[in-house]
Amino acid sequence: MFITQKIMYRANIIRVVKRYKSRDTDFVPKNRILRQNRPNETKKKDDGVKTSASEAIKLLRALQKSQNEPITKSLVEQQTEKEKTAESDLDEAYLKFKENFLKNGVPDLGLFDPEKVQALRENSVYLGAESAAYSEKIYRAFKNECYDDGYNDAHRRWLNDSYVRLPTTNEEGARHQDLNSHWTKHVFLDDYVNLFPPGQIRVFMEAAACGLSQNPFLTVLEKQEHMEWFRQYFLNIEEDLINNEIVKPGALPEHPILTPGDDGMWPSEREIRKKYSEMNPFEKDWYGEKFGPMSHRIKKRRAKLEQLEEMDMAIEHELQDE
Repeated sequence: MFITQKIMYRANIIRVVKRYKSRDTDFVPKNRILRQNRPNETKKKDDGVKTSASEAIKLLRALQKSQNEPITKSLVEQQTEKEKTAESDLDEAYLKFKENFLKNGVPDLGLFDPEKVQALRENSVYLGAESAAYSEKIYRAFKNECYDDGYNDAHRRWLNDSYVRLPTTNEEGARHQDLNSHWTKHVFLDDYVNLFPPGQIRVFMEAAACGLSQNPFLTVLEKQEHMEWFRQYFLNIEEDLINNEIVKPGALPEHPILTPGDDGMWPSEREIRKKYSEMNPFEKDWYGEKFGPMSHRIKKRRAKLEQLEEMDMAIEHELQDE
């Protein structure tokens, strides 16, 4: 079958070649007679016919030659070989450039004076550490001037190693310095309970002491303050307790469990004022009516106070008119 196809293919080639060789050159078709007034176009078309015939003969000869030669490589393999050769050429060029660069280096362009450059290198001073310290100082001042909403305080605790560690106990947390007392002083409050006379009051004080011993958020002084508050409360109603035969005269402790500090404040009052100072914007150095993160809130609060004062004045005028 392959032999018959080959014979037919050669017969077709011979037929095409004979057709082009036996063409009558004196024959002029009608369309060429009509286009004699346009010689350029006829010339172009004649050239096109001639070139197309020659190209057809060349293609046929190339096909005939390829039929006789065996196919050794596919088109994909030929393309991969071209790509590999191109890559190898690029690699060789890069290696030559690298070798020349390492040997010769970068040529001097003459943009700078070598003596001046060397003098600047010798006289220059490294200011990286000083710049970092100055930036840290500026940022610290910025944090102190800004309103502290809790994040800066938490960062400060982290730097001071005073942040809350879970699980929390009485000896850890943000107030670890105030709570830095032995756990027995936090838990065992029997010495203060035994000061009260036996009976209903002592039972009440035992319950209060049990609740205070389980509170991890109060200091020892704050717990003593609670016990002192109950002592003063029972002293104020001592007559009622005696009349109801709950206690006997002089049975309640007269000596205080705890007294205010040198500043005249109780421990709980001192802690409350401290928290109020942290949240109060009016005590800050950066406070301003026109600028600052709290300016809108301050203006709103003052407008509300003025409105309340006007309402009070109106009520007073109404009462006076009546």
